[in-house]
Amino acid sequence: MNIPDYEQDICRDTLKIVKQYDIPLKTVIDIGAHVGYFSIPTALHADIVYAIEPAMDNYWNLVNNIFDDNLTKKIFPIHVAIWNDKDEVEIGHVPNGNSGQYIVFPGNRDNKSTVKAITFPKLIDMVGNVDYLKIDIEAGEFNIFPPIDEIKRALSNVNILELSIHAQWQAEFFDKQGAIEFSAYKDLENSEHDLIQFLAGCGFKLKRDDGNGLIYHGFNSNFKKENK
Repeated sequence: MNIPDYEQDICRDTLKIVKQYDIPLKTVIDIGAHVGYFSIPTALHADIVYAIEPAMDNYWNLVNNIFDDNLTKKIFPIHVAIWNDKDEVEIGHVPNGNSGQYIVFPGNRDNKSTVKAITFPKLIDMVGNVDYLKIDIEAGEFNIFPPIDEIKRALSNVNILELSIHAQWQAEFFDKQGAIEFSAYKDLENSEHDLIQFLAGCGFKLKRDDGNGLIYHGFNSNFKKENK
């Protein structure tokens, strides 16, 4: 697999995190799969990886990398966005970001594309029990996990969570109204704290890792063990 230079450090950091959790990985979900920098090496240690990627150019590079690495029976790429409150979302390049970074933009923006969206609970209903959930979706984490019972139910099917946080992007790329529309956590100055507190209330014992970007990861004490 060819990993872009800007993803090399992220790839190393996130794989170090996976190796900290010495458990069998039957089912892995990678939300924000990009070109496979997490899905492909993780598939060597897992039975099934569902690789979720909404950006079409990233998605086709992901598919090609899966074929090149002969992992078509272990990685299932899905071209969809995960979003809380819309059936379709518009995505565009992160301003001043690298060529593979996309973000969901509220309001009117140039150079956007429309992609089908499903909710996180619907994804879990489709996949079932998840041993490892990795999420890196450029501030979208503040939308897909609204603090409601339906999300708590879905998260009870997740054993380990690895979550990249992009709180600063809300203020950097959106005006206040756009950020509020974007996020399920309306107190923007405390959105990171509020999201992590919600996840803690769902049972996750999260550790903060300030490597190449801000990542929280940990086990879920409320994981439905009967589903193992």
